[in-house]
Amino acid sequence: MNLHQVFKKGSLTEVSVICHCNPDKTHHGLHLLVLPQTLPPDDYMKDHAVGTIVQATIDNIKGAVMTLRLADNVYCLTKRCKRAKTGDEISCKIERYNKNKRTISVRVLQPA
Repeated sequence: MNLHQVFKKGSLTEVSVICHCNPDKTHHGLHLLVLPQTLPPDDYMKDHAVGTIVQATIDNIKGAVMTLRLADNVYCLTKRCKRAKTGDEISCKIERYNKNKRTISVRVLQPA
């Protein structure tokens, strides 16, 4: 996920403070380390519950793993299908969602 595409300069975003930092010891003189309240995977999961069948586009293939693009700035990793090609659209079922890590697990239903 590219956070520069999600959050624009000057826009307001709700965040949680993770910890206070010593500005003398941090590279950029940071005072606070923060985490956004919502990210694109959170918004995607509001619209698509676990168990929902969705369409995904194969974004990248490396060895036995492929990256699926579910929506803008929403990606997941899964096992590669035999005849999968980059750019193919496939059906998959949302298996799990980890709210802490903001990761989505899917199972491919229709191999490419």
